[in-house]
Amino acid sequence: MAFGIHPKELLADSGSAFKAFASVNLVMARYNGTYPATWASTGQQWDAPNAWPPHQYLVLEALHNLPSNVSSGALPAPADGKNSLSLIPAGQIGTDDADLPVQILAGGAKASQEDISVVNGTVVNGGRPSEGEGWAAALERQLANRYFASALCSWHATGGELGDGVLDRLPDDQLNVTASIGQKGHMYEKYSLVDMDSAGRGGEYTVQAGFGYVHLLLQFDLS
Repeated sequence: MAFGIHPKELLADSGSAFKAFASVNLVMARYNGTYPATWASTGQQWDAPNAWPPHQYLVLEALHNLPSNVSSGALPAPADGKNSLSLIPAGQIGTDDADLPVQILAGGAKASQEDISVVNGTVVNGGRPSEGEGWAAALERQLANRYFASALCSWHATGGELGDGVLDRLPDDQLNVTASIGQKGHMYEKYSLVDMDSAGRGGEYTVQAGFGYVHLLLQFDLS
């Protein structure tokens, strides 16, 4: 879909098209990080909660290239008493609600499995919506903003700063949490679904600094 090749069943109608991206909606509604490579939590570098920049690009391109006749209309809302997981077709992500990663809150607490990030017009929810935007444009905007925020926040948490008081360097007691005293900010090869301030983790080697892939987002509207 990122290359304009769409399965026939996706092109049937807007509802069918949304189902293919319903797990993106789950990430935007439940978590504060970006889209994971898988939903399996194995401790390996490709699995949850790790989120890899090239995958964000593919999802963004797929959303951007959807035909307008199936990408219009508002984001579907869960039925009363349900959450965003209920909008995902059965078996699509291969895990039950109880086995999904849990969002980390301030201080290391864990949230319940609820849509705690549906806060319209915020950084967490992808910035300001455009009047009349369709569900695909909304998810594209939210994911692009969320990925940019993850890259910026983890860079700031490891010593990054912007001059003239735009974004002051964190004090050493906070930088000590990320072992970043004396550092000038890092962009990483992978980020986290559950922690916007953190790089990814796990796998056969230490997460690598020096990637970031923020240039992937330059063609997307972050307004």
